[in-house]
Amino acid sequence: MQSVLKVFVTIAALALGLGAQSWQLKSAAGVWEASSDGTITETINSTLQVVDSLESKELKGYLYMDLRHPLPLLPNLRFEYVDLDAKGEGKKSSINTSVFTVALPSVAVQSDLTLTQYDAIAYYNLLDVPIGITLDAGLSLKFVHSLYHVDTVSLEEEADSMIPMLYLRGRYALPVADLGIESDIKYIADGRSSVYDLRIKVDYTLGFIPLLHPGLELGYRQQSFNIDGENSTLIAPILSGDTDTNIAFSGLYGGVTLNF
Repeated sequence: MQSVLKVFVTIAALALGLGAQSWQLKSAAGVWEASSDGTITETINSTLQVVDSLESKELKGYLYMDLRHPLPLLPNLRFEYVDLDAKGEGKKSSINTSVFTVALPSVAVQSDLTLTQYDAIAYYNLLDVPIGITLDAGLSLKFVHSLYHVDTVSLEEEADSMIPMLYLRGRYALPVADLGIESDIKYIADGRSSVYDLRIKVDYTLGFIPLLHPGLELGYRQQSFNIDGENSTLIAPILSGDTDTNIAFSGLYGGVTLNF
């Protein structure tokens, strides 16, 4: 978390040093009340299959920084960070062979899935009209560091994956002073799997405060990982190639913004 903050502060310092009014930098930090729901199906040594039900609600921090510039042809940049956690309290397992499947008794266990995510987004401004409508589109690279642990079967799996996603953002600045409505989505699907990250929010900027222009944002966010570990083509599994992931996070979020 400290290393992420250092990167964001460095980018902010560089942007401020440029000093041109046409450069715009927006940053935010806040919390997301992320409720998790879904399952992970993990195959161990080609024989033991664990179907883990994950369901919990956690307050998790998030950061983002958005840099717009006037340089022609070069994309604008956006960086995001969030660290999610889903806990499970149930396991159903079976032993699979080429001839038969034997179901084992369900055992109450504790499991934990952590998804630390870094998004680097390059985007272009497609529409920016005086009535307050903005439309952006681009490409996001989502880096996911995952850690999955199940107590009963002594399973602990750690992996890194990179997921390319399309990015689309729309914003409407209300005629009312310094109010805005905004939504953005990152999405990819390859026929067998899909991943998306959707947000919608309202924000209020204290425009009368010079230089920093602080503000508040409140919104709803939903994120879904539906990944066929063995058969996906464009989407890398967030755990091993034998693991099927079908889990979603959703809930309200709120934070403080700074606008330079």
